[in-house]
Amino acid sequence: MKAGINILSIIIPVCAVLAVTIIAFAVYKAAYKHKINKRLAEGREADDF
Repeated sequence: MKAGINILSIIIPVCAVLAVTIIAFAVYKAAYKHKINKRLAEGREADDF
């Protein structure tokens, strides 16, 4: 066996973090889009200052 760092020991955790980040962003974007569309459909009262 070689002594040192195996390249897979670096690639696998990086890919795992990247996958979790992409999934979290997709969930956030979907929830945000749903909230914005709901708000636009309801309308909002105009605030006169």
